[in-house]
Amino acid sequence: MKKFDLNIEKVLEDWDVRHALREVIANALDEQALTKATDVEISKDKAGRWHIRDYGRGLKYEHLTQNENQEKQSHPDLVVGKVGVGLKDALATFDRRKINVLMKSRHGDITIAKSSKHGFDDITTLHAVIDDPSEPDLVGTEVTFEGVTDADMAAAKDLIPPERLLRALLLPTFYSIRSERMLMEQLDYNLLFRWFVGLERDEPVWNHAVFSKNRERLLNETVAREFFSEVLEQAKPHLSQEHFTVD
Repeated sequence: MKKFDLNIEKVLEDWDVRHALREVIANALDEQALTKATDVEISKDKAGRWHIRDYGRGLKYEHLTQNENQEKQSHPDLVVGKVGVGLKDALATFDRRKINVLMKSRHGDITIAKSSKHGFDDITTLHAVIDDPSEPDLVGTEVTFEGVTDADMAAAKDLIPPERLLRALLLPTFYSIRSERMLMEQLDYNLLFRWFVGLERDEPVWNHAVFSKNRERLLNETVAREFFSEVLEQAKPHLSQEHFTVD
């Protein structure tokens, strides 16, 4: 067994269990996208524990020492989560919310625990605890949670509530915002946009890749087509037939 300090510089006080679960799910989806592996599985066992399983290359404890993963930075069109900083934020949130976490891969079993900071016995910080792999032949990574409720997981899987997503999709049309990355930047500081979409003043804004993936999924649903058809119907009296704009 060995431990290392996660060196979490700032605790995200506004994160709750669903935000942390979203980060784990996002990283599992990223591994699926980057390796073209089997679909991610999210399940609940008979003991009431939730599991998130990907079939990629397997999490290593070294991933938790990174500020950001270079592979992910090279594929912004594919990825959602942030190995390293994002997972550390998630682990800190699970610890603060009293959720037990076990991350298993062929590289080792990882849990979290409070321990004295190296060289400062009077300071206790959050550490990753690494044990030999309990399943050396495991394909991918399996994360098991004790204390996560069904409501927590349902909220985490619904990465962006559809009603918020639909409102946000109207903003680029109203205000000529040229990209979804710029839209996320505007939502980060524009209180009017936050109010319109339904975000609380201090609520975290979505990653632009998360937004894009949810948009693609939602626009394939009937409710989205009905929504925009109704918006168009209400807007028709104010539309001009003399010109059109191509962006």
